[in-house]
Order: sequence, then C-alpha cells, then structure tokens
Amino acid sequence: MNALKNNTSLQMHKLDFGSCQFFEDYVVLTIDDGIDYVGDMYLHFLSLCVDVFGDRHFSMIDNRVNSFSVDPIMYMTYSWLMPNVKSHAIVASKEKQHIFNAVEKKCIKSWPINAFESMAEAVIWIHS
Repeated sequence: MNALKNNTSLQMHKLDFGSCQFFEDYVVLTIDDGIDYVGDMYLHFLSLCVDVFGDRHFSMIDNRVNSFSVDPIMYMTYSWLMPNVKSHAIVASKEKQHIFNAVEKKCIKSWPINAFESMAEAVIWIHS
C-alpha cells in the first residue's frame, strides 16, 4: 500500500531555513543543508502551523534529507505552545541522524516521537 498515494498537499511554504508542506492532518518540515535550527525558526514554523491547523490536532514529520543541527532544548522550551500536536515523526536515512533522534526523544515529552527510514512509514505511523 502506498501511504502517500491519496495525500494531497494543501499548502507549501518556502522559509528562510527550509520548507514546509501542509496536508489535511500533518505537516512535513524539511530543513535546508547547513542550517542551525534554533528556537526562533521553530517559533516561525509553529506560527505557520497555527495559521493552517488552528485548534485542530495534527502531526509533524521532520524530513531529514539534509545535514543540519538542531537545538533539542527548544522542544522543551516551546512545546507547551502546541497542545494540539498528536505525534512527531522523524524521517532519516543516515545512521548518524538516528543518534540525534535518540537525544531529541529525551527532550520531547509532550507527544509521541518516532524515527523512520521512509516517508511512507512515517505517514502510516502518524495515522495509526
């Protein structure tokens, strides 16, 4: 089964630090290569989520196709702003990125988080 077959993007936003693609009940965030992804960028992303989803529940998928750094503390600092996030998936094919995912799991306590090697696996998980 192709998990992405019936998923049509509703909106696409190009950001200074990457891009985000909004679907009916989830958003895919792709950070550009070489970016230091920090709190102000996360807050900008969250404000777009509020604009698109409002009070509806949604999931986030980080599409880690590029090499960038993440400040995992920002998740602990700002997660209270998004009580309607129901899950957070990370798609990363590189083993090194799975190590960072383990660190992020320790910082994200407000919703379930899991790492996958394909977008299809992530989409199936957020809908399960």
